[in-house]
Amino acid sequence: MIEQWRPVVGFEGRYEVSNLGRVASLPNRQRPTRIIMRQSRTPDGYYRLNLCADGTRVRRSVHLLVAAAFIGPRPEGLMTRHMDGDPGNNRAGNLAWGTAEENAQDMLRHGRGRNQRKTECKRGHKFDQSNTYVWTNGSRRCRRCDALAHRKTERTP
Repeated sequence: MIEQWRPVVGFEGRYEVSNLGRVASLPNRQRPTRIIMRQSRTPDGYYRLNLCADGTRVRRSVHLLVAAAFIGPRPEGLMTRHMDGDPGNNRAGNLAWGTAEENAQDMLRHGRGRNQRKTECKRGHKFDQSNTYVWTNGSRRCRRCDALAHRKTERTP
């Protein structure tokens, strides 16, 4: 894939972002060369960096910079989706605007939902094949807890 560069929206003339997810600081009076910026990774796997404009430093997520430059402005109420489920893959072809529900479905489909890593329910019952009911949306329920809850509602007058 050939790397393409576009201005970072809101920081035109200062920074550029590539379709491969890299960000560059453009030459200026103090520095005559273009520099590929170092990105830091958050605990949940997203990359971000600091941008400066008029003496003010702001932190931005790289996937938002790539999406704004290569997909277009973010429609109101939508968020960035990583289509392969990897929050570190900020290639333009891997990003799309979508609803919070679509993003949650992506996370479940790719096994990145925070509850999918749990091996037990909140009462300590194992999530195994015989004790786990999987809903069509990918979420899980403990069959033993459901049975206990059902018995309690039967006894209530």
